[in-house]
Amino acid sequence: MSDARRVITAYQETFKQNAATIPLVWALGGHLKVLVGFWPHMTIQADKGVGKSTLIKRLERTLAFTMFSAQSIQTEFRLLTSISHTSHPVGWEELSARRQDVIDKAVGMLQENYQYTVTRRGTDMTEYLLSAPVMLAGEDVPVRSLIGKLIRTTLTHGKRGPLMPEDLPRFPVRQWLEFLAGLGKRDVLEHYRLIREKCLANSRASGTDNGALRMAGNYAAVGLAWRYLCEFAGMDHSEGDFGRDLLAEMNGHIGETSADREPWVWIMETVLSEIDGGNYKHPYTFDMVDGEFCILLRTGHVMDHIAHTSSLRDKWNGLPVKSDRVFKKQLHSAGVVVGEKEVERRIFTRRVPYLTPVSMRRLEGFGLHVSVRDDLVREGLC
Repeated sequence: MSDARRVITAYQETFKQNAATIPLVWALGGHLKVLVGFWPHMTIQADKGVGKSTLIKRLERTLAFTMFSAQSIQTEFRLLTSISHTSHPVGWEELSARRQDVIDKAVGMLQENYQYTVTRRGTDMTEYLLSAPVMLAGEDVPVRSLIGKLIRTTLTHGKRGPLMPEDLPRFPVRQWLEFLAGLGKRDVLEHYRLIREKCLANSRASGTDNGALRMAGNYAAVGLAWRYLCEFAGMDHSEGDFGRDLLAEMNGHIGETSADREPWVWIMETVLSEIDGGNYKHPYTFDMVDGEFCILLRTGHVMDHIAHTSSLRDKWNGLPVKSDRVFKKQLHSAGVVVGEKEVERRIFTRRVPYLTPVSMRRLEGFGLHVSVRDDLVREGLC
């Protein structure tokens, strides 16, 4: 398939480190979803003016790929119909510019759409098969709760190469689908298992980080698609160092999103911001516990504050964790709680028991900070 080889080579040349090839392979590999049972969504992370829109336009020409504009995805129905009854990927542009209720519905669909789900909607109970993988593009992509179901590619000015030729042929998608139809599911799953083991062996994440393990599985799926693309196009797997660059992108993604994958981080980030703004009315204090400077608060108070503050309603609706018991368990699992027992302190003439001591030093490792009173600084407590 000379056209397939020409297309892949052109994408490898237009951006170094396979930054443009990764979305091409992801889009073509989306048709493997029927065999592996899932397929990750994709975000494009790009510097301003680096050529993200140009790359997306070339993907549309190469693959008959559709990028839906912000105007086209203003309602739940339009979002729904854009991803129904196809495994060919689509794109959503500037999702963050939509109303919050539309964003919430879109994120819910993407969660559902990571695999394929048959649903019935409307008064007529119209049957929909939600299956199309989605590329999310824009200045700000609100996908914090979807980190474990995404891959990404990073476009920078340093990676830019020559523009793709105007006479570049389309990718032979029909022949590619016929090639995939001839594959055996058992063989595909065995190859996926081997590639996933390689990704896990080269991952920077620890074996206890379940979110990172899922991310490695997502990148392994793209590695599987690359293997079959090379076989289809008559190329060697090592051409252009795609495997090495895919692993580098995976490890960069895992490292930069270590905090974003943890719901307790989102909750603490919100409550610390409320404390800085003077909006947190529940009792809390700062003190030394076992030699560490801590903020002491009740996890139940934290969840009550977020749940019953009108300005935080959208954040509360988007939280995957709404129980203080689960929140406290995640704090302990993350190792930010000092000691095993809750403590008691006097706050504003009242004795407040069952306070959880959270280390300020350990929170800084997750990028979380809060303002501390000057008198505590002068006393050398922090």
